[in-house]
Amino acid sequence: MTRSISFQEFKIILSDEFEFISLRPDCAEPTPGIRTFPGQTVSLDDVAAICMLCDLVISVDTGLLHLAAALGRPAWGIIPVYPDWRWGQLEDKTVWYSRMKLYRQQQYLNWIAPLIAINHDLKELLDETPF
Repeated sequence: MTRSISFQEFKIILSDEFEFISLRPDCAEPTPGIRTFPGQTVSLDDVAAICMLCDLVISVDTGLLHLAAALGRPAWGIIPVYPDWRWGQLEDKTVWYSRMKLYRQQQYLNWIAPLIAINHDLKELLDETPF
């Protein structure tokens, strides 16, 4: 439970201005703005290829975060209030990856605050991006 966010909670960050790709097996329900792979097995090679196509990887799954960051992709990690030692305790950065930002839980099993912060930063990112 400490590294899992329900799809319902994750919907907080959805926006029509962005296209999202979900690699979650429980994201089979059709949701506007989200590409899914229902009924398909997605290999690690597939995940790496998808990461390379993304402008930004957002995940609570630290395996995906390590993969994306090791590939040099920008990544935003959603970290539990009691994280593994590798993520430190307070910072929004990690010494391991320069292109990763961390969003931390403030209360055990409550993912709302970090998701709201991500939603805010996504809107800022959109405002900064010239089209």
